[in-house]
Amino acid sequence: MAAVTPTHTAAPAVSCAPSPRHARSPRLLAGLMAAVLLGACGGGGGDSPAPAPAPAATPAPAPAPATPTARAWQTAERLRATDGPSNGTAGPVVAANANGAFIVAWVDADLGTGDRSLLTRRYTPGAGWGPTDVVASWTSADRPSFQGMSVGLAPNGTAAIAFIGRSNLRDSLYGSHQTAGGAWATPTLLEDDDVGSSFSRVALVMDNNGVATAVWGQDFDVFPAVFNTRRALAARMAANGTWGPYVDIDFPAGSGINGIGLTPRLAVNANGDVVAGWTTNIVAGPTAGQYAAATVFTQGGGWATPALLTTPVSGYNSVLEDVAIASDGSAAAAMHRTSPVVGENRSVLLARRAAGGAWGSAVEVDQTGAESLFSRVALANDGTAVVIWQQASAGGNLLYTNTVAAGGSVGTASMLSASAGSIISGAMMQRDSTGNIVLVWGAYEPSYRLVSRVRDTAGNWGTQSGVWSLASNIGFDSDAALAVSADGSAAAAWHVLDGVGGAVPWVNVYR
Repeated sequence: MAAVTPTHTAAPAVSCAPSPRHARSPRLLAGLMAAVLLGACGGGGGDSPAPAPAPAATPAPAPAPATPTARAWQTAERLRATDGPSNGTAGPVVAANANGAFIVAWVDADLGTGDRSLLTRRYTPGAGWGPTDVVASWTSADRPSFQGMSVGLAPNGTAAIAFIGRSNLRDSLYGSHQTAGGAWATPTLLEDDDVGSSFSRVALVMDNNGVATAVWGQDFDVFPAVFNTRRALAARMAANGTWGPYVDIDFPAGSGINGIGLTPRLAVNANGDVVAGWTTNIVAGPTAGQYAAATVFTQGGGWATPALLTTPVSGYNSVLEDVAIASDGSAAAAMHRTSPVVGENRSVLLARRAAGGAWGSAVEVDQTGAESLFSRVALANDGTAVVIWQQASAGGNLLYTNTVAAGGSVGTASMLSASAGSIISGAMMQRDSTGNIVLVWGAYEPSYRLVSRVRDTAGNWGTQSGVWSLASNIGFDSDAALAVSADGSAAAAWHVLDGVGGAVPWVNVYR
């Protein structure tokens, strides 16, 4: 990549802890005022009784506690101005820190020249969106294309990004960091096979101490890539921005199980523990196929050996779709499973891992028999897992939810989207530090729009609210990215076709 000067560095990485929710306390009035008149002797040749003391003043009433302002989605806005057919865009992706700040990353592509740039903008509470920063750029001479990116943000304002770019038909995987108010550092090459490798998409999370973890799939040794050389890899960035060497977190060599076929999923908790999930491959034999897999990183034990989340059975493949982790290190993974039986639809499953334990058997969550997939999961600290998924129906797709209690009992599925005329896509869901869940999805009912619902800590889903709507049906990428801060605020980012050949990144904030 011509405009990216990579450097190789190696360093250890450490852990994390989330900030508490900000709260405002009302000003209290303290103290009572009283006046006592002291008696005095009068003249005129005799004693007079002292006057009675005045009654104590009535204390002023304390002010009523302030009523918190209900959070709401604000007015959606462009991250850059529309500029016609000369520009397209890839992404965007978004991340939050514990203080209600956000960062969005995307790629602008000049469709006239072929030049491309990886860009970011930050949102600061009370100040709004800041200027555009450049992470890396490529010229048309590099014959560039863009394969994926993921971004993170720490409470102190340090950001991290991992991205896959392609120049001259070769993939390269890079990492970079940016301190608050500073420029992005020169990207560091995170892999060491820049001649023959290709990559699955990368995922990154960042903890409250500024330590980042990136996971990706990489094909080694040959070009074009052959699946049986693919491995699941991870690298960690220390709080000072130094990237350590990558490590292999895949199944043991010789097991016949390897690789990341789709975008991996990551989640991090307050202690810096990480859960990673992906779809792996059994390359040969009677159970050959794709299966959901997961592993965890703990501060005391490093990366654990990964596990298959469904039992390998011929024809019954499973696809990992989301992961979540609680404060004690327990984790959950959502996936869908296919069946070779004619007329038997795909179903949504949930697997759980106790803190310090092993992954348990996956349970079916949708329990409807209808075609169900594209699941997401949020895991509360009490062990309750909330799962959402898209379910096929006559005339469109519907959005459903269910809960799985800490003990494993599955609740009753219920519908979250409109019951008719809905075409649902791109649902994303995350929770804040107290257990509130923010959900965003794309819908065509009957016009293109993004909508949202919020689930409170008592388990009640609020009414549907709008995030953005398109005045004319030009088209938009309904797979919006979502980030939820520990303080309960959220940001959604997506891109919109401008009708003249380009695409523009958009964003909205829930606060």
